[in-house]
Amino acid sequence: MDEVNVHAIDRSYELRQTIELCLGFPGAFSPTGLFGAGLQSAVWLYWLWHSGLPLSIIGYTLLKEADRPIDDRRTGVAIRFSIAATLGLVVGMFWFVTQHHELLPVCPEFS
Repeated sequence: MDEVNVHAIDRSYELRQTIELCLGFPGAFSPTGLFGAGLQSAVWLYWLWHSGLPLSIIGYTLLKEADRPIDDRRTGVAIRFSIAATLGLVVGMFWFVTQHHELLPVCPEFS
């Protein structure tokens, strides 16, 4: 997996997290958010969403230094795996945050 693929994974992650934040945001589609989201679900979805970019920058930096030849035969496999892994990660995080929001710490309100 090369550094360009890491950037593509991040963009895919950001798009999916944006959609999930809209679905879980209280008041957008239901009083607490869809799929059983609690009042703190949107806060945690926001934090998970914004953690993607710094992590992808770290991954990009680490892979940029690696001197590996790109194998054209494995590019398609890497793209399919990246899409599936990103989708699985985002859906798993959304499920956990909406269904088990009582296990997560309550974030304080800032005024």
